[in-house]
Amino acid sequence: MQALFAVYAGLDSGRLLIVGGPGTGKTGAVITLLITALRHRDELGESDRKVTPVPVLVNCRYWDPSRLAFADWVAKQLRDTYRFLRADEYGADVAERLIAQQRVAVLLDGFDETPEELRPTILGSLDGQARCRLVLISRNEQLADAVRHAHLAGAAALELLPVSREDAADYLLRCRVQPAPESWQRLVDQVRSGIDGAIAEALNKPLTLTLVRDTFHADDATALLGPARFDNSNAVEDFLLDRVVPAAYATRPGRPAPRYTAAQANRWLRYIARKMGEEDTYDLAWWRIPAWQPSTFRAVANGLLAALVFAVIGWVTFGSEFAAITGVAGLVAGTLVGAFAEWRPEDRPARVTPIRWRALGSPGRSRLNLIGLVIGLGYGTVAGLTFGLRGNPALGLACGIATALAFQFSTAVSILTAAPYADAGNPVDPLTGWRRDRATGLVVGIAFGLASGVLTGIAFGMWYGFGRGLTIGVTVGVATGIAMSLSYVRTWDARLAFVQIWLAGDGPVRSMEFFEDAHRRGVLRTVGPVYQFRHARLRDRLIVQHHSCHQDARPG
Repeated sequence: MQALFAVYAGLDSGRLLIVGGPGTGKTGAVITLLITALRHRDELGESDRKVTPVPVLVNCRYWDPSRLAFADWVAKQLRDTYRFLRADEYGADVAERLIAQQRVAVLLDGFDETPEELRPTILGSLDGQARCRLVLISRNEQLADAVRHAHLAGAAALELLPVSREDAADYLLRCRVQPAPESWQRLVDQVRSGIDGAIAEALNKPLTLTLVRDTFHADDATALLGPARFDNSNAVEDFLLDRVVPAAYATRPGRPAPRYTAAQANRWLRYIARKMGEEDTYDLAWWRIPAWQPSTFRAVANGLLAALVFAVIGWVTFGSEFAAITGVAGLVAGTLVGAFAEWRPEDRPARVTPIRWRALGSPGRSRLNLIGLVIGLGYGTVAGLTFGLRGNPALGLACGIATALAFQFSTAVSILTAAPYADAGNPVDPLTGWRRDRATGLVVGIAFGLASGVLTGIAFGMWYGFGRGLTIGVTVGVATGIAMSLSYVRTWDARLAFVQIWLAGDGPVRSMEFFEDAHRRGVLRTVGPVYQFRHARLRDRLIVQHHSCHQDARPG
């Protein structure tokens, strides 16, 4: 890998093309290049390190140069991927400044996944607009088609060649203790000799070699052996991909039994892969999962939560008969608010930060302010009308104002203390983002509970005395605080979506635990705050399996 880094670092043009066939390890080579470049940069003296760009890997799959110039697009990718760049201490335009000052080197993956008609435009835009050090990764055929219409001037091209039979055999031999089991030795000899052309052709890529290494835990390679076992190399690769999930969830001697069976994991992962395919993404972001399911269920669930809170408050204030009235009012209001809340911004999950006064005037928070205002007025109106039914319009008005003000107060608290879920020095993984989002809900819930409890307690105390006002205020504060801490954050929506998926039989009710377990077993990997399938081809293969299972299940 030092040789590849030497080429990358030594090019005067700063432009490098890395090409190869499917599964030849292009992305792996670039990731290794990135790590090597980072280590080299860390070893430099302070003055040299300041002028040496930081390599960043981004995927250009969704880049349309006609809509966004290269520098603006890369800046957006940096902000979306490295959320700590949104930290206030860096300034709002830090990504743009890093690019303009050539402080980053861009490693572009996914070129061959872009629309065919767009590839020449992307190449032309890179040629004319990219001023930073640039590495472009592509499959051979897709790049060859694109360069007929555009080119990347001054770029050096390196092609990743297939793994030789000798190297593949040596690698497989190193994967097992010596002497290797008989069946494994037979596989190694078969690869080395190339007797079975399909297997030899399939195992000339890093992807398939690692699949063999990882999915034959019992050192029983007989499934790959035999005359004419496979028609072609694609069949071999599909066979190996089909083994990934069963191997990951197999019982191992001396280890606890897996929490989930291979059949369960395979069914759930096929569903996840299909949904990711429908979104045309390889990223599994837990906060986007609610979009996979109809919102009606979540709206009704929010309505039931509001009904419970209103019923408790009604029972404490005026008895069981009034609890029925307030419960119905809460159900209607909560359902409508739950439906409206689906419109809330996508800048969650969040984390708790020190108070940031400048955030109150941030243009990006105007939508959240509007949502908080509408929800506050809605709940306030319902509360005012409901308590006004007791023949005390003044009390109803006071309760309505208290409810609306409590929502506005909690919205302000969330704007002041809730920020994107990574900070300047700590990019996070999906589970940490989940936990931070829950903590944010707790803070907002406490703020709302205090505000609603105090204001409602004062309102009732003015009419019914201090003791009753205190009792009602505490009840209102605790009930509404718990409800807000649950429903404010993305984790609540995700949990409800997990329940929907579980009811349909497509996943476990505790899906985050399943994702983490799949990550530990090597089926998923984490890339910043999102999960991905460890092999991109695995997602595609699971989609094929999903469609095949559903076709087989149809009546003839």
